[in-house]
Amino acid sequence: MLHLTPRLLQLGRISALWELGLLEMASRRMTQQPCGELTFPLHNCPQASGQSSAERLLSLAELLAAPLQQVLREGEAPVLLCLPSHAFHPHASARERQQAYLRYLGMGWLSYQPLVWVYPFGRMAWWAAWPQLCTLLAQHERVLLVALDSPAPTASELRQSPASLYCEGAVILEVRRSSHGLQPCWHSLNALGYLPSSQQCGSAIADLHHSAAAVIRQHGGAPLELLFPARQPLAQPEVLRQAWGVGYHQLLPLLNEHSRYTDLLSQLGECGTLAPLAVLLYLHSQWQHGVAGAAPRLAVQLDTTQRPESERLRWCGAAVWRWNEGG
Repeated sequence: MLHLTPRLLQLGRISALWELGLLEMASRRMTQQPCGELTFPLHNCPQASGQSSAERLLSLAELLAAPLQQVLREGEAPVLLCLPSHAFHPHASARERQQAYLRYLGMGWLSYQPLVWVYPFGRMAWWAAWPQLCTLLAQHERVLLVALDSPAPTASELRQSPASLYCEGAVILEVRRSSHGLQPCWHSLNALGYLPSSQQCGSAIADLHHSAAAVIRQHGGAPLELLFPARQPLAQPEVLRQAWGVGYHQLLPLLNEHSRYTDLLSQLGECGTLAPLAVLLYLHSQWQHGVAGAAPRLAVQLDTTQRPESERLRWCGAAVWRWNEGG
């Protein structure tokens, strides 16, 4: 089981975090308490804060450095960095790419740490980091998940949905093994390809939903909470949106009167790389303060590459979670 402790949580408006129950997790272990109504802006255009997304990203990295150094001084901990997608030189090695990105963010000091992994894959970074997180938790007392992003809508997204809400921020999440907490039942990341065909997309996404449904059935009809975007972006190819719609119908027979759908980002805002971690924090907070001790409940987390204009290789990910009281 996983126990999550936010050591830094700067994500959108304070009021939105309270409404979602995320600030209930705030404790004396937070390295920096949010203050005021606003932490970071919710915006619907790249220049809403007076800076470009690239400039905002550097500002976030600068803010993140001191709290992260403080947490690391408490004792050794591997660091998994979930970062926005970045176009690297095609012939650079993985190590060279990692060092170059950290230098670009002004976090070059991290490249000298022995236990640092960088995942510059945007929304899919958390999904790609999961196998390494499991390995490290078997070897270390704690692991730090660190993420930052300042997403802005693309030109086509602004044309298609000018009122879309975007949210920036930074998170340091301490993950520990525990006798109770968030228990992963299943986790998967599937590649859809560079130029996915109808058959390729349909097969990969159908397999994802089929596997999730099989895991759910193993738990005997427990109430479900579905967590995934309410709408696939119009910028996504039609074949992708159709495949997700077909896959969703595989889960419909498993829903009951106690099941519910949660669109976290409609309240928080589209937060890019931070989105999957925000879902985990939400689940941990809700179950710890509400569902724990009640009837067993499963959560189905579904996700997909969101920025087809900048991300040539498309992915989809899924996980099934439950709360375990231990004992």
